[in-house]
Amino acid sequence: MSDVNPTNSASYRPGDERKGYNDLVTIVLTKRECSDLLTAMNELTAGPYAPSEKEWQWMEDVMGMPTRESLMALFDKVDDFQEGDLRSPK
Repeated sequence: MSDVNPTNSASYRPGDERKGYNDLVTIVLTKRECSDLLTAMNELTAGPYAPSEKEWQWMEDVMGMPTRESLMALFDKVDDFQEGDLRSPK
């Protein structure tokens, strides 16, 4: 971890630490809820109706959305956990 981006999250924004955005949280989901969340994230980031690069940039700039890359990294993190793939570092 770095001093500038203490979480190494792709969605880190300067000032996150002042807002408590770097604090860890625990979320409990059923396997169905996890599957539904992953499906929605996949469709939003890589599905046939996913926003174009220009549309993503607009969503980031105007709506404060995280980057596509940060959502894809979050997808991978949740997917690894769901599959029990966190047994060994990659």
